[in-house]
Parts: sequence; C-alpha cells; structure tokens
Amino acid sequence: MISTEFGNLGLAICYDLRFPELFRKILDQEAEFFLVSSAWPALRLEHWLLLNQTRALENLSYLISSNCVGINRGTQFIGHSLIVDPMGQIIAGSNEEECVVWAEVNRDTVLKARAEFPALRDRFFKT
Repeated sequence: MISTEFGNLGLAICYDLRFPELFRKILDQEAEFFLVSSAWPALRLEHWLLLNQTRALENLSYLISSNCVGINRGTQFIGHSLIVDPMGQIIAGSNEEECVVWAEVNRDTVLKARAEFPALRDRFFKT
C-alpha cells in the first residue's frame, strides 16, 4: 500500500483479481484505490469485467485497471482498461484498441460510500 496526497493506493496484478483475500488485506492497510496492471487474455473478457467490478464493490474502493492489447506469443489480449467506482459502476473504460482511459476520481467518494454503507464495518472476520 502506498500513501499519496490523493489517497492510499493498493497495487495488484491481473491474476490477483481472482483472490479477494488479497484485496481485503490491502484494504485493512487502509487502501482507498486499487491499481491493477494486467495482461488479461481475450478469451476471458467476461471474467475481467466482473472481477474488476466485484473487487471495487466489495471493498467500497475505486479500482483502476490497465490491460494490454494485441497479440504476444500467440495470446490475444483484450484491452478494456477500466475505472470502477466504489459502488461497482464502470465510470470509464476502453475497448480492444490502444488508448488512454481517464475519469475524475475523488477520495471523498470512497469515504462517503463507506460511511453510508456499513458492509466493511460489519465484517465478522478481520485480519
């Protein structure tokens, strides 16, 4: 976890999206944003979209992911870089083309979501 003037950033890679425990550990270190760098294959686009939204929603955090595009060693990568808000809504995204994705994000949105929805406070098990 990295503390910045914008908020606390948790770092992960593509395969990490499949492990919610990792994101909870980072959340317990007070992360408010997750940054995910990825090489996600085209074959599993639906998984990519679902896991990005799920990790953001279940942690009431922004999740900002970049995914490569094109073919490398015979594998087609899907692109679809995303910015997902703390309620799991995609607020910006791309397609299969190389591009820049941007959106305004605000730490106060995370704090408000966490204050209004008690799921994180009501957790039975905390690490």
